Amino acid sequence: MKDTKYSLFRSHAWCPWLALLCAIGWPLAYPLIKAGYGYIGIGNDLGSKVVFAGIRFFFAGLILLIAGNGQCFPGQPAGAAAGRIS
Repeated sequence: MKDTKYSLFRSHAWCPWLALLCAIGWPLAYPLIKAGYGYIGIGNDLGSKVVFAGIRFFFAGLILLIAGNGQCFPGQPAGAAAGRIS
């Protein structure tokens, strides 16, 4: 049975735009993290930096879950077998 559900990541028309978005976003990461430190008021405190990194990774995971619509990656088992290691 053919899967007819639309996926942004399977459309070849979006590939150049997604690549451009990644190319623009990659060099912006460091300055935006430093700006976040200044906005929140984090100095040289390692614990605060680790908490800030955890918050960033949490939101990155949420964005991936929303973008993936809860689908498994191609080639991965779905359902009950997804958590089982064989």
